[in-house]
Amino acid sequence: MKNNDISLGISLIISTVFNPFLVLFLTILISNKELIQKQPQQALIFFIVNATLPLIFYFYYLFNNKKRMFALANVPREGRNTIFLTAIFSTLISTILFTFTEQNTVWVYTSMLLTVFFAIYFMVNKYIDKLSLHAGVFAFSMVYLVDKSSVAFVIFLAALPIIYWARIKLNQHSWLQLLIGTSVGMFVGILAWTF
Repeated sequence: MKNNDISLGISLIISTVFNPFLVLFLTILISNKELIQKQPQQALIFFIVNATLPLIFYFYYLFNNKKRMFALANVPREGRNTIFLTAIFSTLISTILFTFTEQNTVWVYTSMLLTVFFAIYFMVNKYIDKLSLHAGVFAFSMVYLVDKSSVAFVIFLAALPIIYWARIKLNQHSWLQLLIGTSVGMFVGILAWTF
């Protein structure tokens, strides 16, 4: 086996392990562990409302274009717009639903935060350049978890260069796309510190 084949395989594994959907899901689980244990029904509704529509469009795109299932980078810049729009729509619906039914404010604020995150990604993706969702979601998650769970999560930001290497090795992003994605993720993560 060639060294290039091995490094491509490793970069694909890294990209799969740090899949944005998986990282974001785990982040919300970890940061709201106690709340989810106390009110599992609200958490289930939150995840269903926020994730169903974007995942349907994500899998539809992958099946329709015969792509690998777990590497979002296989969705080109144009294909991401629909996924981001459905994410914005879903998070807005979640915000409205949890606000008007007077549920726990954590779900309202988290929905609002995700709306801002996906709106920024949609705008930059549509009008400027394709951003790395892998780097952005990971940076957002670690900064978010520093405030909501433990300062120890700051150590995991050291994994960003590994994610950068994998995304570049797979020819999915440029350095600029990775850095801008990380910056947006960190900005929205710090924004979460206000509530």
